[in-house]
Amino acid sequence: MTTVQRINRLIGESPQVYLSTAATSATAGVASIILSPVLISAIITGLNVSEKTSGLIASSEFITIACVSFLVAPKMGVWPRRTTAMCGAIIAIIGHAFSANAVDTNALIIARVVAGAGAGMILAAGNAVVASANNPDKLYSILMIVTGAAHLLLLGLGPIVTTRWSYQGAYGIEVLFLLCLLPFIWLMPQYLVKKAREDSKSDDDQQAFPWSRAIMVCLAMTIFFARDSALWGFAQEIGRRTGMEDQAIGAVLGMTGVIGLLGALAVAILNVRFGRLIPMISGLVVVTILSLVICLTSDAMVFSVGIVFWQAATFFAVPYIFGMAAELDPQGRVIAACGGCLLLGASLGPAIAGVLIDLGGYNAIAIFIAVAMTVAIALAVKVNHGLTTPAREQG
Repeated sequence: MTTVQRINRLIGESPQVYLSTAATSATAGVASIILSPVLISAIITGLNVSEKTSGLIASSEFITIACVSFLVAPKMGVWPRRTTAMCGAIIAIIGHAFSANAVDTNALIIARVVAGAGAGMILAAGNAVVASANNPDKLYSILMIVTGAAHLLLLGLGPIVTTRWSYQGAYGIEVLFLLCLLPFIWLMPQYLVKKAREDSKSDDDQQAFPWSRAIMVCLAMTIFFARDSALWGFAQEIGRRTGMEDQAIGAVLGMTGVIGLLGALAVAILNVRFGRLIPMISGLVVVTILSLVICLTSDAMVFSVGIVFWQAATFFAVPYIFGMAAELDPQGRVIAACGGCLLLGASLGPAIAGVLIDLGGYNAIAIFIAVAMTVAIALAVKVNHGLTTPAREQG
C-alpha cells in the first residue's frame, strides 16, 4: 500500500478532494457572504448611498450566484468539474477586479453580477464533488471548519482595508484570495467514479428518484439561510442597539468564526453515530432559540455570547443538511442546487429584514425567524424520513 493510499484510507477521501472542495465550496464560493457586513457598510460610505442601494448591490451578486449554481447543477454529472471551477474562478477574479475599480453604482452592480456568475460556477462544482464523496457528512463538517478559518481571516482583514481603501480594498482582498486558491482548485477531480451505493441501484430506482424531497430540502435550505442572512446582515446594527462600539462589535463578529469551528468539529467527531435526524434537529432548534435571543436582547453581553454560539450551532446543523441532500442524489445535482439555495436565501434575507424592521422593528424579525425555522425543521424531518444512513458512514 502506497503512502497516498494510506492517507486516503485514513481520512476517507483523497487529499485532492479535501483541498479542492476546501478551496471552492468552503471559501471561494462564499467569500462575499462572509465579508457582507463589512462590504455593505463600506459601500454606503464609499459611494455615499443608502442602505437600500447597498443591499441591492450585495443582493445582485448573491442572486446571480444562486441562479448560476442552479443552472450549472444539473450538468455536474456530465461537465468536467475542475474545468468548470477554474473557469468560474477566472470570471470571478475579473468581476472582483472591475469592482475594485468601479466608481459608480451601476458599474459596481454589473461587476458584482460578473463576479457572482463565476462564484456560482465554483460553488456548483465544489458541492458536486462533496456529494460524490464517500462520506459527505464528515467532509462537509471539515469544510465548515475551513469556512470558519476563512471567516476569521476575511473579517480580520476586512475592517482594516476598508478603513483605508473603502470597498475597493475589500474587493482587492477577494482578488488576492482567489489567486491564492487557484492551485488548490486545480486539484479538483474532473470526473468522479460513481460510488458503490450508486452502482447498486437499478434503473428503476434511478427513475423513481424522489424529486419532491429534493425540492423540499432545497426549500428548507433557502428558508434557513434567509433567516441566517436576515440576522447576520443587521448584526452590527443589533450590536449598536445594545450600546456596543463598532470596534467591539467587529471583534465579536470575528470571534464567531473561531467559536463556529467548535460546531463543525463536533460534527466531524460525532459524524452519524446517532443518526442524522437527532443532531440535525437539535442544531436547528438551538439556532432558532439563539436567533430569537439575539433579536430581542438589549444587553451587550447577551448579544455577544448569543451571536458567537449561534454561529457554532449553525456550523453544527448545516453539514447534516448537506449530508441529507447528498444522500438523496449521490451524483451531486441536489447538493449543488442546495448550494444555490444557500445563496438565494442569503440574498433574500437582508431585503426581508429591512422591510420587517420598517414595519415592526426587530420584534418583526423575531417573528419571521420563529415561523421560518418551524417550517424549515418540518421540511427537514419530512425529507429525512425514509432515508437510511449507509453503513459506510457508521464507522
